[in-house]
Amino acid sequence: MPDLPDFVSPIDRKLYSGRAGMREHNLRHNVVPVADLAGLPTLTTTSDLRSSEQKRASDQHRKQVVINEVNKHYR
Repeated sequence: MPDLPDFVSPIDRKLYSGRAGMREHNLRHNVVPVADLAGLPTLTTTSDLRSSEQKRASDQHRKQVVINEVNKHYR
């Protein structure tokens, strides 16, 4: 099996060489190659994995932020 070509990391802009370079890069930045993700289910931009409690808390917080902003202009 041939070695991987050299590549420039999009994260730190350094040049990495071959499989050893790929392993070093992945460990340093805590990432995995996209090819390793093949077969996993994809998430869409509308996927919301929060629990109902978390969603309610977020909604309440957002409402409070809006109330605070509006009230700031009437004090």
